[in-house]
Amino acid sequence: MGNEVAFFEIGSDDPEALERFYGDVFGWTFTAGHGNPYSIIQTKGENGLALGGLWDSKVEENNPLPANYAVCVIRVEDVAKTCENVSAAGGTVIVPPMPSDDGAAIFAHLRDPSGNHIAVFHSEFTYEKGELF
Repeated sequence: MGNEVAFFEIGSDDPEALERFYGDVFGWTFTAGHGNPYSIIQTKGENGLALGGLWDSKVEENNPLPANYAVCVIRVEDVAKTCENVSAAGGTVIVPPMPSDDGAAIFAHLRDPSGNHIAVFHSEFTYEKGELF
């Protein structure tokens, strides 16, 4: 297990507007997620997995992330080691390894050498229908 794209995350300073937009356009639904303020995005995929998250970026002061972003999130075995590898390969650590609000995962946000935003996480949870991790 590891190094696969596990889900996507959208950050927004107006998450209610994005819930309406993505719900109207793609039929996605949103439910309260892990920690606050985070919503789980349920796409209409065949497997029924929740494949995304919507984060309310305006609630955290001194947030190092942009107010609005979309990012793929990669499951890794060791978040700290991945951050070291990213730095050694010319990337940048934006948010160093830290636990999720509910303690279920460790995550970090990164930039590749071209400036693209990516994120990594590690969690012992396995995929179950309707769950993000």
